Amino acid sequence: MADGFNVPPGAIAITTYGAIRGETAQSLLDMRGHAAKMNLTNINWMVIQGNLVDKARNEAVLQALKVNAQWLWFIDADMRFSPN
Repeated sequence: MADGFNVPPGAIAITTYGAIRGETAQSLLDMRGHAAKMNLTNINWMVIQGNLVDKARNEAVLQALKVNAQWLWFIDADMRFSPN
């Protein structure tokens, strides 16, 4: 539970054809730390490698279904964002 509301189990999938940029890695670490502070422990974090974005995202969907995720958030390996 986070701030008085239920967050269903989900997955965050980082899709990449190779390396994850440093800025993206830092953003992910910050976001994961923020999620932990909010007691969001039912998030499955995954890195999916593939040469084509659509195939990597399809694989991410399959992996999310395997862990019974009710939502899926795609993050590309070159994105940067605020932790919250």
